[in-house]
Amino acid sequence: MEWCKDQSITVTHIQPGKPVQNGHVESFNGRFRDECLNPNLFVNLNDARRKIEAWRGITTNNVHTVC
Repeated sequence: MEWCKDQSITVTHIQPGKPVQNGHVESFNGRFRDECLNPNLFVNLNDARRKIEAWRGITTNNVHTVC
């Protein structure tokens, strides 16, 4: 927040209950949940990191496959 103030940037938060105001993030969260979190069981933090990185690699390459 201090950096924003130094740069004269106004921070505006979305209104509660208005996810449409943040559509890109809401879309990402839903896709991430559906394609990566729901189908996987993470046994530890390293396992979670490995599977999430694999999912990121798949989505970056525009291949529509679950991790």
